[in-house]
Amino acid sequence: MIINIKFDYKNTDLLLLSNNNASNVNKCTIVFENLPTTTATLNFGDHQIQGAVQNGVASWDITNYLYDVAGQFEVYVDDGPRYTFIISSLLTTADNFMLLNKGSAYVFEKVFDDLRLSKSLLKLMYPVNAVLEFGTDVDPNNLPEWSGIDWAWERFAEGLTTVGYKAGDPIFGIIGEEPGSRDAVAVSHAHAQAAHTHSVGIESAAHTHYISGGSHNHNYGYRPDRAAAGSARYTAASTSYSQYGTTYSAHTHSCGGESANHTHSVTGGATTTGYAGVDGTNRNIQPSKVTAKWIRTR
Repeated sequence: MIINIKFDYKNTDLLLLSNNNASNVNKCTIVFENLPTTTATLNFGDHQIQGAVQNGVASWDITNYLYDVAGQFEVYVDDGPRYTFIISSLLTTADNFMLLNKGSAYVFEKVFDDLRLSKSLLKLMYPVNAVLEFGTDVDPNNLPEWSGIDWAWERFAEGLTTVGYKAGDPIFGIIGEEPGSRDAVAVSHAHAQAAHTHSVGIESAAHTHYISGGSHNHNYGYRPDRAAAGSARYTAASTSYSQYGTTYSAHTHSCGGESANHTHSVTGGATTTGYAGVDGTNRNIQPSKVTAKWIRTR
């Protein structure tokens, strides 16, 4: 930046303040007009700089004095009017800066060109321990667009998915923990079973089944033409049935049997039950997308 500032010594007026952007160039010149002497001393902070006066005008290049002054200080010529200047932080030759009139003071402020501003913003956006993720195998240490940025990146969570932190959780409450397994499935195994007996018991006491009925008749009939010849019921010409009945009194039929108490048992010897299993390698992986993750370390 090329800075020019001009004051009227007699009237204390600011006559000119210009900031002209120039790549990789810093220069600051102060001019005083209407000086009454042939020589003059510019007081710039702790520096006293002699200058020649021609036609009432003296000019000082103060560029090199800017780099060892910081804070608030006064600028004036001889015993003339005093002006307040401020440099908030120590400037370096690598800084691009400009001079602003803030009313009560003249303030030097750093100015970033587009590239330097972009690099500074990137470092603010991605502080140390920030994690970046790329869809291709990109190395942020070697990105041409980021060349010259003072930082360092390392690969992060290689072969792992990431899970959000949860305070108090015994697994997900520890930053940097790596739980889980890609090979955790049911593999070949067996369960031992000792010899044992299963008993199913039931009690059946002696008992009798009864079938009872009241007084009743048993009826039966004969076709006369089916009766034996000479029988009182024989009538050769008849084809109808004749009904006859016999009356019985009430009686009971009994079916008795006795079954003693007993137990059913199923007995087996020692044996094992098992599962043939499968190879667990890479069987416990959720659907995933492989990306390149990096963490900023510096």
